[in-house]
Amino acid sequence: MEKTLWRVTAIAAFCVLIFPNLSFSNESNKVEEVIYLLNEEMLRNYTEAIISFGARVTGSDACNKCAEYIYEKFSSFGLNATIYNWTDFSGFRNYEGMNVEGTLPGDEKVIIFNAHFDSVENTIGADDNAAGVAALLAIAEVISKFEFNHTIKFVAFSGEEQGLLGSNEYARNAYERDDFIIVEMNADMIAHADGENGSKFRIYATEDADWITGKIKEINANYLNFQLITGNISRKFGGSDYHSFAKYGFEAIAFFEYEWNPYMHQPEDNLSNVNFTYLLKTSRLIAATLAWLADAEIEKPYFSILSPQRGKIYFNEKEVYELKNEKIFAFGKICLSLSPRTEAEKFEVYLDNKTLHVFNEPPYEIEVDRFSFGKHELKIIAYNKDKSSTDWIEFYWLNLGMK
Repeated sequence: MEKTLWRVTAIAAFCVLIFPNLSFSNESNKVEEVIYLLNEEMLRNYTEAIISFGARVTGSDACNKCAEYIYEKFSSFGLNATIYNWTDFSGFRNYEGMNVEGTLPGDEKVIIFNAHFDSVENTIGADDNAAGVAALLAIAEVISKFEFNHTIKFVAFSGEEQGLLGSNEYARNAYERDDFIIVEMNADMIAHADGENGSKFRIYATEDADWITGKIKEINANYLNFQLITGNISRKFGGSDYHSFAKYGFEAIAFFEYEWNPYMHQPEDNLSNVNFTYLLKTSRLIAATLAWLADAEIEKPYFSILSPQRGKIYFNEKEVYELKNEKIFAFGKICLSLSPRTEAEKFEVYLDNKTLHVFNEPPYEIEVDRFSFGKHELKIIAYNKDKSSTDWIEFYWLNLGMK
């Protein structure tokens, strides 16, 4: 205990010297410790280790050996490490790959931080995405030294370069289990910067992750001083593993370097393409966000749409077939069923932007039986005090009922 207090006091004193405008609270202690436990040497060592496997094409021996290395590292940090094997069909061929998960257990609320470790075949992929995996490992090593209220899952995906295959399998399984995921945070290409671009960092987020991005901006102002460029994540399309989560209704945040890397997917994406000073800053912002969020109170209502679910085919309210994607097909009448994960005062339900129903108390379930032929959007807005959150599903619905 005395060593811990001494370490926090020393770090606080150092912060006061470097950042005299900072104010301290119990909440900030872990954030500050995590920031200053990360260093360039860790990130360089992990980046070099990842690229030492060569091109890590999904399904190759190099990619599989890299997965085993990540698993061993997660285990050495004291995390609950697991390798998940997956198969998928894409581009007229079958793929087999591995996802690697390291879990720091807490309560039922989960934060996911992930990066993909595969590359295309003509490059060692230093920036895309060995450096992202180095950040994943370094942050996992540091974060694992602490205890937090919420569960943190560090996940390394393969199959990203073939169409987000590994992350789609992982997100689909999490959705089917109805995991309570606060947010997914994706690091993909966070280490390339030249000149003044080293002071800029891009952050994209889904609409209801705004309470988290607001805190990221505050952490950044206190510690990192990036010029943050923010944007919105579409739930309909995306170019990295965050999209696998967004399309299943989870909140997601994507971190990207500001400058577009001209060597992406080229042989020149080697170690000389990584700015480790920049990587340290980007990694510190992500790590600090994790350290804060893992103890934070949830500020928005969270809920699940129990029916109709993504990736299902229904006939008269009953599930008759399961798909390996997020599409929904319904024949006959449908049942809408909601389950609040946090406190909610009411739910507004809209079908094609027209009010369908308002729930002010449980049970949050209605039957919908009306004539339909085509594609529809069902949107639900949950309210609690002055906060709200939204989820929506698109589905193809054929029903000859006339109610």
